[in-house]
Amino acid sequence: SQFLRNFYEFNLPADVVKRLNINDFDSCGNLINYKNGASMVFFFTPACRFCQESVIQYTNFARQTKGISNVLAVDMSLAENQFFIPKSNKFSYSVGKSYPMFIAYRDGNACNVYTGERSVSGFTNFLGKVDPNCGLSGKCL
Repeated sequence: SQFLRNFYEFNLPADVVKRLNINDFDSCGNLINYKNGASMVFFFTPACRFCQESVIQYTNFARQTKGISNVLAVDMSLAENQFFIPKSNKFSYSVGKSYPMFIAYRDGNACNVYTGERSVSGFTNFLGKVDPNCGLSGKCL
């Protein structure tokens, strides 16, 4: 709903969390930009209760790591993002099945799906442990 979208927009500040859309990814789900260092992408829908509950911690994580890592988000309720399902043979994930989904990237390459506690320390520890050489090996499906 528009109310939830407005509520969510207010709580996910653009100055620390950069918004992306499907045009920011290749067909494998890798980032086209953000090729240097670590990135975390939060795939969400505004109506998702668990997404709403993650906003404060994700925003605080973004503030804490500003200038160190790229903290990004994709609103999957927007029409242009509805059919985005990246294909990767590195690990199996399908954006669109459940939210929230957090995916770590290293130098633009999709690395790992985060399934831990949705907290600043959880996000920080996870992103810090992403293998610097985690780039996709082989071809996309």
